[in-house]
Amino acid sequence: MNFVDAKRENVNDILDLYNYYIVNSTATFDLEEISAEVFLKRIKIEDANYKTYIVSVNDVMIGFCFFIPYRENPAYDETVEIGIYIKPEFTGKKYGEIMVKQLEAIIKEKKFKVLIPNEDIQHRVKELATELNREYIGKNPVFICILNGAFVFMADLVRYLDFQPDIKFARYSSYEGMETTGCVKEILGVDIDLTGKDVVIVEDIIDTGLTMSHLIPIYENKGAKSVKVATLLMKPDKLRANIKIDYCAIKIPNDFIVGYGLDYAERYRTLPYVGVLKPSVYGGE
Repeated sequence: MNFVDAKRENVNDILDLYNYYIVNSTATFDLEEISAEVFLKRIKIEDANYKTYIVSVNDVMIGFCFFIPYRENPAYDETVEIGIYIKPEFTGKKYGEIMVKQLEAIIKEKKFKVLIPNEDIQHRVKELATELNREYIGKNPVFICILNGAFVFMADLVRYLDFQPDIKFARYSSYEGMETTGCVKEILGVDIDLTGKDVVIVEDIIDTGLTMSHLIPIYENKGAKSVKVATLLMKPDKLRANIKIDYCAIKIPNDFIVGYGLDYAERYRTLPYVGVLKPSVYGGE
């Protein structure tokens, strides 16, 4: 049995089967056949969090299945509704039982839910680049990418700029496990003279701000003309340090997030979106 993500071009095929069950059974809560427009509002196709699958056996479609949000309330974030529809000629062969087990396995395997899709990230990164263009066009600033997390953000950001900054990389450590220690250790420093330079520190996320409160004086003491901070993400409710965040693409709640360069135990950095990691993965409540 093969499960393939349904695409928009598959809508008519699966809708025909759904409408068959409207007319010929009480399996749905509909009384009349529905349109593709209505159907697309109910199921999730090409969605990052929820899925609809075309199910086939020996390259022959036998039906479709899906899982969608049970309710919109936050208390139901971990609860989904599943649906399974099998062509009449394939019923009674225990395919439905197999599909249920496969859906359950897929749902349990999901470690995170998408918080910010890639298209939303790109939109905000472009807007942030526009702000930087207004500030630094005609200048030669130094952009310092803070590794490891900011490398994806940095790569996208600089491609939207209308000027050519000097690009450098630095790495600092202030975390033990999932908590910041407040003590910043330099692992990789910047190897150029910053005297008289405009510096932009490019960071993936600002949460407590304690690390950044140490980095800004480091570069100021190296003779930089100005030091500003550009971050992809910021958690306003967790900010403890008295620092100015000059450029922030997206403000987020105090969730444990991964993707788009951010990791948990060096995993999930390559996800194209920002997702909220389930507490069960990292031992949270």
